[in-house]
Amino acid sequence: MATISSSFPTYDHVLASDNVNLPITSLAKTLTYNGDNNVTSSTVVYNGSTYVQTLTYTGANLTSISGWVKQ
Repeated sequence: MATISSSFPTYDHVLASDNVNLPITSLAKTLTYNGDNNVTSSTVVYNGSTYVQTLTYTGANLTSISGWVKQ
């Protein structure tokens, strides 16, 4: 299983694709996993809207994390 380093910065709020300021640390998150047990997406709901952040892997390596995109 991939481990994300704790040296990444953390933020209380993040700007989503529709310019909504998400209070990300206070929202419940639903995680989706692939067959290798890697997290492939995180989903939150805020004010009735759903937002998804996608994680991309090259082999076993996490290579990108998207911004929060309104669905």
